[in-house]
Amino acid sequence: MGGVPPDSGQLRVAAERASHIEPLPAILMASDFPTKPARLINAAIWLWLAIWIFLLTKSAISNFAGVRQTLDLFWKTPEERLQQSYGKELYEFYKLCQRILPETARVDIVGLERGSQDHSRLVYLLYPRVLSDRPEYLLVYHSPSHNRPNAHRIVSFDNGDLILQIDHQESR
Repeated sequence: MGGVPPDSGQLRVAAERASHIEPLPAILMASDFPTKPARLINAAIWLWLAIWIFLLTKSAISNFAGVRQTLDLFWKTPEERLQQSYGKELYEFYKLCQRILPETARVDIVGLERGSQDHSRLVYLLYPRVLSDRPEYLLVYHSPSHNRPNAHRIVSFDNGDLILQIDHQESR
């Protein structure tokens, strides 16, 4: 504490010296360089990302027609999407059944294997109409020669699609 305070001349000389000293450029600072292991980890991550991006986009690029077809679905109406997804014939049969059958109808489906994808789709689309062991209506898909006693034809198409109404005779 017993030091002498510097005079203004000494302060001016110290300030001039400090202004002439140039700091090292930031590029040459050792702390700015990543260490070798860190550079290797960064390179490995970028390489891994590049490989995954390539693998994920490769199938889309090689199958451009499929990608184009999928993108076309965005511009279609929901009805057109259903028709394309379920197939035109099955969708038209569904629309016919929906128009003709009451919502409380009990149905059975002939011509589609029970448990098949098309059978399941048709059951799903026809809801709230339900499958039944004692149906009121028989939906015949592509089986024009199908016949059932006590049933009369409501609607038929040239491709073999039919809707039959079943008359249940109650036994006394």
